[in-house]
Amino acid sequence: MTFRRAWLVSLTTLTLVALWSCSSDDSTNQLTNSGSQNGANDGDRSSSNEGPTSGDSSTTNEGGNTNPNDGGADSSDSGKGNDSGPQAGCTGAKVCDDFESYAKGGLPTSPWTTQVASASMAIDDSKAYDGTKSVHITTNGGGAMAVMVQEAPLLPMSGNNVYGRFMMFYNVMPTTHYHLVILNGPGDNGQMTMGGLENSKALFNFGPGDNTAVSNAKYPQGKWACIQWQFDGPNKTAVMSIDGVQLENKVTNWQAFDIAKLSVGLLNCCDDGPKVDMWLDAIAIDDAAVACP
Repeated sequence: MTFRRAWLVSLTTLTLVALWSCSSDDSTNQLTNSGSQNGANDGDRSSSNEGPTSGDSSTTNEGGNTNPNDGGADSSDSGKGNDSGPQAGCTGAKVCDDFESYAKGGLPTSPWTTQVASASMAIDDSKAYDGTKSVHITTNGGGAMAVMVQEAPLLPMSGNNVYGRFMMFYNVMPTTHYHLVILNGPGDNGQMTMGGLENSKALFNFGPGDNTAVSNAKYPQGKWACIQWQFDGPNKTAVMSIDGVQLENKVTNWQAFDIAKLSVGLLNCCDDGPKVDMWLDAIAIDDAAVACP
């Protein structure tokens, strides 16, 4: 199996269209695992929740290991939330954002900064898991970036052990190498990403070098899915779950760094691929596991 190499110097340089190149690299250290665990279940989930709980980000708008899941999720193929369902399920987390507090059509603001290139990102009310709004991301096809960024004062966290969760709805999903969560160390040194490869098989991609841990499980399409993760710096591990099921592509040899930047959204590295159409909602980041809503 040949993986497409996907590393860059820093996210800030991506505003100059320095998107990840995609060239074949037979020397890639492949940690590919077999087996598929992708338990998406149908069901309606919708509600409103309080706005962001984290403080302001200090940047400008430029451009023991444990299972991260301590609660399952019912995914939903319903398009728009209402006020009758459960809450977003992250009250008390350091970041708990259902995007209800932002203006329709605009970008998410504090506690986020945003970086967008060859893509569109906007607060949208056509589809939501929780409440009436979510973040809608579309691309023009091929290489693109649309991410929401957290740095200080949220990061680095005490213990350097970061958990997160979001609800994701793919209408049209990427088919090449892409990233949904991107971690960087101080000064953008060091990198660990979580994303997809080969028609959205779940993937960790980390350095130094170009190491990959690929699952046979794929992200769901056409319904809401709960995506959870844990990046444990002291134990050099990373794990992810889809709809409450921990995947088999656990990373155990990550040369961890102090996590100083965390970006959530879409970074599509390659020049080919479809025009992606996706939504994110109910994002949570904390120093403890956050259950699916």
